[in-house]
Amino acid sequence: MEHHVSDELEARMDLFLGYPTRDPHGDPIPTREGLVPENLDLPLADLVDGAAATVVRVSDRDPEQLRYLAELGLKPGAQVRVVERLPFDELTRIEVGGQVHVVGRQLSRAVWVERPA
Repeated sequence: MEHHVSDELEARMDLFLGYPTRDPHGDPIPTREGLVPENLDLPLADLVDGAAATVVRVSDRDPEQLRYLAELGLKPGAQVRVVERLPFDELTRIEVGGQVHVVGRQLSRAVWVERPA
């Protein structure tokens, strides 16, 4: 749709939405000049044991996977903590919203978090 609206309508929509910098799944929205902000997000798979972070982006390439991530509570804005890395099959025990889940490498690479300070 963005290719078929006037600049004025686009500006009004941007104002109405509060000037978002990310889409609903957390992907960066380019500026009016077409520049994409620098990506400092960190894959959940790269967090160390015990680290906590805020989910900022989830992959939306696979609708079924996206629905499953949402069922686990893994969506932008969610708080997640790496409980422990399990010794086999690249599994990770995580805590989201008070619930503990085990995710594999594929899922932990489909979720990005804010880079810890």
